[in-house]
Amino acid sequence: MPGSPRRPPLRVLVTGGPTRAYLDRVRYLSNFSSGELAFELCRELKRRGIAVALVCGPSEFPFESLRLRHLDRVETAEQMRAAVLRRCRGFVPTHAVFAAAVLDFVPARREKGKVSSRARWIVELKPTPKIVDAVGRAFPGTRRFGFKLEWERPGEQAVVRLGRRLLRTKGLEGVCVNYLSEIRGKRHPAVLFLRDGRSLRLRGKRAIARALAAEIAGG
Repeated sequence: MPGSPRRPPLRVLVTGGPTRAYLDRVRYLSNFSSGELAFELCRELKRRGIAVALVCGPSEFPFESLRLRHLDRVETAEQMRAAVLRRCRGFVPTHAVFAAAVLDFVPARREKGKVSSRARWIVELKPTPKIVDAVGRAFPGTRRFGFKLEWERPGEQAVVRLGRRLLRTKGLEGVCVNYLSEIRGKRHPAVLFLRDGRSLRLRGKRAIARALAAEIAGG
């Protein structure tokens, strides 16, 4: 009697760290992200014997020490998007975890040289394309996990509605919702909402990494 079909090897694409957008030759916009969560996630996936490709913005964490299958260091949101799509074509991930803090807005133009500090400077911003959505459209077979960072936590029902809406509208396997006002040092509370209806209350980046790795390994 033939056995059940073998599961294909797991390959996970992870994004991490912040991105930058240059205003002129010496100044840039960025956002809050150290890359620690991506580091913990890559380490946990590697511990489970899963092949990992990472696309990471500026971070001081020693990702090279993890000996990942692929490691792309990038700086801007545009570079991150291009690297992610390139790895999706070549690495063909079974799963993708979008843990990077990608800028939602970038300057409409980059000034040449250095703008004088003596002058008033008005900067126009334009929205950036969502990388998680681009992967969903181009590679629908990749199972995606997203993150949503807001500022201040509302009531519990509002958190649940947000998580469930993101799962539904973006077609995600899971989404991790957290609030910057609650993050203090190693304290990093979050709620991981999963497509099967479960929700996991997590208290730190290592716990988030372990929960995501467990879902990927078990799914």
